[in-house]
Amino acid sequence: MTKDRTQDQRYINCDEAILDALSELMGETSFETISISRLCAKARVTRATFYRHFPDVRSALDALEDKIFNSFVEVLKQFYAPNVQHRLLFRKLLIFTHREQGYFRNAYKHHNVKMYRRIVRAMYPIAVRTWADTRGGNISRINTLDYYAYAYGIVAICGCFLIDDGADLKLIDKYVDVILEFIERNYGSRSPYIGQK
Repeated sequence: MTKDRTQDQRYINCDEAILDALSELMGETSFETISISRLCAKARVTRATFYRHFPDVRSALDALEDKIFNSFVEVLKQFYAPNVQHRLLFRKLLIFTHREQGYFRNAYKHHNVKMYRRIVRAMYPIAVRTWADTRGGNISRINTLDYYAYAYGIVAICGCFLIDDGADLKLIDKYVDVILEFIERNYGSRSPYIGQK
Protein backbone atom coordinates (compact mmCIF):
# COMPACT_ATOMS: atom_id res chain seq x y z
CA MET A 1 0.00 0.00 0.00
CA THR A 2 2.81 2.40 0.94
CA LYS A 3 4.64 1.56 -2.27
CA ASP A 4 1.54 2.30 -4.35
CA ARG A 5 1.12 5.67 -2.63
CA THR A 6 4.78 6.49 -3.20
CA GLN A 7 4.47 5.64 -6.86
CA ASP A 8 1.28 7.72 -7.14
CA GLN A 9 3.04 10.70 -5.56
CA ARG A 10 5.99 10.31 -7.90
CA TYR A 11 3.61 10.28 -10.84
CA ILE A 12 1.92 13.45 -9.59
CA ASN A 13 5.27 15.15 -8.96
CA CYS A 14 6.44 14.28 -12.45
CA ASP A 15 3.18 15.50 -13.96
CA GLU A 16 3.59 18.82 -12.15
CA ALA A 17 7.23 19.10 -13.20
CA ILE A 18 6.24 18.78 -16.86
CA LEU A 19 3.45 21.34 -16.56
CA ASP A 20 5.65 23.78 -14.61
CA ALA A 21 8.36 23.44 -17.24
CA LEU A 22 5.83 24.08 -20.01
CA SER A 23 4.58 27.20 -18.24
CA GLU A 24 8.16 28.49 -17.91
CA LEU A 25 8.94 27.79 -21.55
CA MET A 26 5.79 29.63 -22.60
CA GLY A 27 7.16 32.68 -20.83
CA GLU A 28 10.22 32.46 -23.07
CA THR A 29 8.84 31.52 -26.48
CA SER A 30 5.69 30.77 -28.47
CA PHE A 31 3.98 27.44 -27.92
CA GLU A 32 4.60 26.34 -31.50
CA THR A 33 8.38 26.33 -30.95
CA ILE A 34 8.27 24.06 -27.88
CA SER A 35 9.35 20.54 -28.78
CA ILE A 36 9.08 17.42 -26.64
CA SER A 37 12.88 17.32 -26.36
CA ARG A 38 13.05 20.90 -25.12
CA LEU A 39 10.21 20.35 -22.67
CA CYS A 40 11.80 17.15 -21.32
CA ALA A 41 15.11 18.93 -20.83
CA LYS A 42 13.41 21.76 -18.94
CA ALA A 43 11.41 19.33 -16.76
CA ARG A 44 14.43 17.01 -16.33
CA VAL A 45 12.52 13.93 -17.44
CA THR A 46 13.13 11.41 -20.20
CA ARG A 47 11.00 11.18 -23.33
CA ALA A 48 9.71 7.81 -22.13
CA THR A 49 8.56 9.43 -18.88
CA PHE A 50 6.92 12.27 -20.80
CA TYR A 51 4.95 9.81 -22.96
CA ARG A 52 3.69 8.02 -19.86
CA HIS A 53 1.99 11.29 -18.95
CA PHE A 54 1.07 12.93 -22.27
CA PRO A 55 0.88 11.80 -25.90
CA ASP A 56 2.17 15.15 -27.19
CA VAL A 57 2.93 18.75 -26.20
CA ARG A 58 -0.59 19.90 -27.13
CA SER A 59 -2.06 17.48 -24.58
CA ALA A 60 0.31 18.87 -21.95
CA LEU A 61 -0.87 22.39 -22.85
CA ASP A 62 -4.50 21.31 -22.42
CA ALA A 63 -3.65 19.92 -18.97
CA LEU A 64 -1.80 23.13 -18.07
CA GLU A 65 -4.76 25.27 -19.12
CA ASP A 66 -7.13 23.12 -17.05
CA LYS A 67 -4.85 23.43 -14.03
CA ILE A 68 -4.54 27.22 -14.37
CA PHE A 69 -8.24 27.68 -15.06
CA ASN A 70 -9.28 25.60 -12.02
CA SER A 71 -6.93 27.63 -9.81
CA PHE A 72 -8.34 30.84 -11.29
CA VAL A 73 -11.88 29.72 -10.45
CA GLU A 74 -10.82 29.07 -6.85
CA VAL A 75 -9.62 32.68 -6.61
CA LEU A 76 -12.89 33.97 -8.07
CA LYS A 77 -14.99 31.89 -5.68
CA GLN A 78 -13.83 34.17 -2.90
CA PHE A 79 -16.03 36.89 -4.41
CA TYR A 80 -19.01 34.94 -3.06
CA ALA A 81 -18.11 35.78 0.52
CA PRO A 82 -20.38 38.31 2.27
CA ASN A 83 -18.87 41.76 2.91
CA VAL A 84 -16.01 40.88 0.62
CA GLN A 85 -13.13 43.37 0.27
CA HIS A 86 -12.77 43.68 -3.47
CA ARG A 87 -9.43 45.46 -3.28
CA LEU A 88 -7.97 42.43 -1.52
CA LEU A 89 -9.48 40.02 -4.02
CA PHE A 90 -8.25 41.97 -7.04
CA ARG A 91 -4.79 41.86 -5.44
CA LYS A 92 -5.11 38.08 -5.20
CA LEU A 93 -6.16 37.97 -8.83
CA LEU A 94 -3.04 39.87 -9.89
CA ILE A 95 -0.81 37.74 -7.66
CA PHE A 96 -2.29 34.65 -9.29
CA THR A 97 -1.58 36.18 -12.71
CA HIS A 98 2.00 36.84 -11.59
CA ARG A 99 2.43 33.26 -10.39
CA GLU A 100 1.32 31.88 -13.76
CA GLN A 101 2.92 34.67 -15.75
CA GLY A 102 4.72 32.36 -18.22
CA TYR A 103 1.46 30.95 -19.49
CA PHE A 104 -0.51 34.20 -19.35
CA ARG A 105 2.19 36.27 -21.04
CA ASN A 106 2.21 33.79 -23.91
CA ALA A 107 -1.59 33.73 -24.04
CA TYR A 108 -1.76 37.52 -24.27
CA LYS A 109 0.97 37.82 -26.87
CA HIS A 110 -0.44 35.09 -29.07
CA HIS A 111 -4.13 35.84 -28.51
CA ASN A 112 -5.30 32.60 -26.94
CA VAL A 113 -9.01 33.11 -27.57
CA LYS A 114 -9.94 29.80 -25.96
CA MET A 115 -8.47 30.78 -22.60
CA TYR A 116 -9.89 34.32 -22.80
CA ARG A 117 -13.38 32.90 -23.23
CA ARG A 118 -12.98 30.46 -20.34
CA ILE A 119 -11.77 33.20 -18.02
CA VAL A 120 -14.52 35.62 -19.02
CA ARG A 121 -17.21 32.97 -18.57
CA ALA A 122 -15.81 32.13 -15.14
CA MET A 123 -15.93 35.78 -14.09
CA TYR A 124 -19.50 36.36 -15.29
CA PRO A 125 -21.44 34.52 -12.53
CA ILE A 126 -19.16 36.00 -9.88
CA ALA A 127 -20.05 39.50 -11.07
CA VAL A 128 -23.76 38.65 -11.12
CA ARG A 129 -23.62 37.29 -7.58
CA THR A 130 -21.72 40.32 -6.29
CA TRP A 131 -24.18 42.70 -7.95
CA ALA A 132 -27.08 40.84 -6.34
CA ASP A 133 -25.41 40.82 -2.90
CA THR A 134 -24.91 44.58 -2.93
CA ARG A 135 -28.57 45.07 -3.82
CA GLY A 136 -30.19 42.74 -1.33
CA GLY A 137 -30.66 39.99 -3.90
CA ASN A 138 -32.19 42.28 -6.56
CA ILE A 139 -30.85 41.31 -9.99
CA SER A 140 -33.54 43.00 -12.08
CA ARG A 141 -31.13 45.62 -13.51
CA ILE A 142 -28.46 43.22 -14.67
CA ASN A 143 -27.17 43.81 -18.17
CA THR A 144 -25.31 40.80 -19.56
CA LEU A 145 -23.07 42.98 -21.71
CA ASP A 146 -21.97 44.94 -18.63
CA TYR A 147 -20.59 41.82 -17.02
CA TYR A 148 -18.74 40.66 -20.09
CA ALA A 149 -17.31 44.17 -20.39
CA TYR A 150 -16.16 43.94 -16.76
CA ALA A 151 -14.46 40.66 -17.44
CA TYR A 152 -12.78 41.68 -20.69
CA GLY A 153 -11.67 44.98 -19.16
CA ILE A 154 -10.14 43.32 -16.12
CA VAL A 155 -8.46 40.66 -18.25
CA ALA A 156 -7.01 43.43 -20.44
CA ILE A 157 -5.66 45.29 -17.40
CA CYS A 158 -4.03 42.07 -16.15
CA GLY A 159 -2.44 41.83 -19.60
CA CYS A 160 -0.94 45.31 -19.21
CA PHE A 161 0.39 44.28 -15.80
CA LEU A 162 2.15 41.31 -17.43
CA ILE A 163 3.32 42.78 -20.70
CA ASP A 164 3.92 46.49 -20.03
CA ASP A 165 5.32 46.24 -16.50
CA GLY A 166 6.74 42.71 -16.44
CA ALA A 167 4.42 41.47 -13.66
CA ASP A 168 6.28 43.60 -11.12
CA LEU A 169 4.72 42.76 -7.74
CA LYS A 170 5.56 46.26 -6.50
CA LEU A 171 2.97 47.62 -8.94
CA ILE A 172 0.06 45.43 -7.84
CA ASP A 173 -1.67 48.18 -5.84
CA LYS A 174 -1.33 50.53 -8.80
CA TYR A 175 -3.10 47.98 -11.00
CA VAL A 176 -5.80 47.33 -8.42
CA ASP A 177 -6.49 51.07 -8.55
CA VAL A 178 -6.60 50.89 -12.34
CA ILE A 179 -9.17 48.06 -12.19
CA LEU A 180 -11.38 49.90 -9.70
CA GLU A 181 -11.10 53.16 -11.65
CA PHE A 182 -11.95 51.34 -14.87
CA ILE A 183 -15.11 49.93 -13.31
CA GLU A 184 -16.18 53.22 -11.73
CA ARG A 185 -15.46 55.28 -14.84
CA ASN A 186 -17.36 52.94 -17.14
CA TYR A 187 -20.20 51.78 -14.92
CA GLY A 188 -20.52 54.31 -12.12
CA SER A 189 -23.28 53.59 -9.62
CA ARG A 190 -24.33 50.50 -11.59
CA SER A 191 -21.17 48.70 -10.57
CA PRO A 192 -21.31 46.06 -7.83
CA TYR A 193 -17.79 47.10 -6.80
CA ILE A 194 -18.39 50.77 -6.07
CA GLY A 195 -18.35 51.51 -2.37
CA GLN A 196 -16.46 48.26 -1.75
CA LYS A 197 -12.94 49.61 -2.16
